[in-house]
Amino acid sequence: MTHPWRKKSGSRLGGLGAVAMLLLGAVAQAALPATAVGSTAPDEGDPRLEGALLLDATQVKAGGDLRVGVRLKLDPDWHVYWKNPGDSGLATEVSWDAPGVQVGDLRWPFPQTFRTPDGFITTHGYHDEVLLFAPAHVSESATGTLTVSTAVDALACKVHCIPAQLVLSRTLPVGPETVTDAEFAPLFDAAQAQVPAAPGAEGAPRVALALEGATLTAGKPFTGTLTVTTADGKPFAGNVEGDFFVPGRIAGVDVVALKPSGAGRFALEGKASPVVPKGEPRLTGALRLGTQATGFTAVDVDAPLAPVVADGAVAAGPAPLKLPSVKDAAGKVAPAVAASAPVAAESPMGLGLALVFAFLGGALLNLMPCVFPVLALKAYGFTRMVQEEKGKVAPHAAAYAGGILATMMLLAGAVLAVRAGGTSVGWGFQFQEPLFVAAVSAILVAFALNLFGVYTLGADGTALAGKVDQSHGLMRSAGEGVLAVVLATPCSAPLLGTAVGFAFAAGAATVVAVFLALGLGLALPFCVLVLVPGLTKRLPKPGMWMERGKQFLGFALLGTTAWLVWVMG
Repeated sequence: MTHPWRKKSGSRLGGLGAVAMLLLGAVAQAALPATAVGSTAPDEGDPRLEGALLLDATQVKAGGDLRVGVRLKLDPDWHVYWKNPGDSGLATEVSWDAPGVQVGDLRWPFPQTFRTPDGFITTHGYHDEVLLFAPAHVSESATGTLTVSTAVDALACKVHCIPAQLVLSRTLPVGPETVTDAEFAPLFDAAQAQVPAAPGAEGAPRVALALEGATLTAGKPFTGTLTVTTADGKPFAGNVEGDFFVPGRIAGVDVVALKPSGAGRFALEGKASPVVPKGEPRLTGALRLGTQATGFTAVDVDAPLAPVVADGAVAAGPAPLKLPSVKDAAGKVAPAVAASAPVAAESPMGLGLALVFAFLGGALLNLMPCVFPVLALKAYGFTRMVQEEKGKVAPHAAAYAGGILATMMLLAGAVLAVRAGGTSVGWGFQFQEPLFVAAVSAILVAFALNLFGVYTLGADGTALAGKVDQSHGLMRSAGEGVLAVVLATPCSAPLLGTAVGFAFAAGAATVVAVFLALGLGLALPFCVLVLVPGLTKRLPKPGMWMERGKQFLGFALLGTTAWLVWVMG
């Protein structure tokens, strides 16, 4: 998937400027010390990302200023992410270590927007090449030689993603005057031309926001008008093209977008998140004005939205919006809608349909790679148990289902607790914690080694298995139900996103109901297999195939472990 690089420039930098930047970078590469260049993100033995630590000066004076940056060059069709990656990905992080030098905030060129072919996932970032840089000020007492080091942590993606880390360093002499680097300074100038102007900066466009309500309602859409004027107060009269607005990370807002609605006016459409944030959200992002033909001018947007109130709460009354750098906002702010006449709620699905989807999704999880090894392992144990003591089948099935339902209730309680604390979470969020993934992986490896016969729990063979069932059978079955839930969470997103998202946006009772439906669906296939006589009679008799099956299941568990580690990476 190739994404066209769209340049932005306050001085009408176009395609020729982009080509010049690439050529200058290629020529200057050879002038860098070995410690200032590196490659990372290996894919089939080929690094997909190259990095270089650049300075715009060959010498700096004490108390002088310079620019420091990291140039990232990627293989075709690969990209890294902006400070707000979007629906997936990780923001690129650049940290500095430069004794005697104070490094300012990172400057981000206007990003590109990437979309999957189905349009389901939208992300923001850079491909081909980008220079992320920051202004720096040298201490008045600096002498001798300065050492500038940087660490880069990024995610390089094409269809799949590879973590990328770089640690680069170089030295810079301190002298009587600052000497500009003729090779690299033009690269910084070209990158600076692509960075959106700060709100209120001299000569930059001014942005004002007016909402059609004094408050935002949690989980509900909202609208407004964004007005852009030139530095002298005239409406912006140019056009826009492509993905001209890239939103920042906005606490309390799930979706926000702009559409042109006239000269210097943009219709704002958004939706508040179902969780009420602690503070008043602000509309942030980068707005690019102009076209490729006329030249681009971009500005950072930072304007207050409105307080977010829970659905059904009565607003305290209309309050004027504070608009940065603009005395009179375009449009009048309408009063809040009273609780007696609420806006019609969006209802993409009802509770009953959500429960059906959750139940069916839970049943389908038994076929996913996360759960199948555990389900097959349990079926193996029941094959032997059915042949020996049929009376134990129903209690073990109930224990297995009970373990699943109890764990689902714990997950539901955790979700409600986190949501009450003001944090929005997603299904499978525990797998974002590396220590949790490491613990689950270690348990799976231990189970696999036991299946391979590396060790046994006190004795060998079928006799030991029978003793274990007699002494710890129900607890073991319940524990396998718990493990099935733990392993199911990362697999469930593509199947259960709608139903679980419905639960997270609803009340506590709905959350509990959806998680119970998930648990019942997950437990159903095994319980049917065990409790329906016609099915249990068809189970094969014990034999050598069971030993071979144990070894196969051991490899399946190791495969699940490798998959978990890959997902975490």
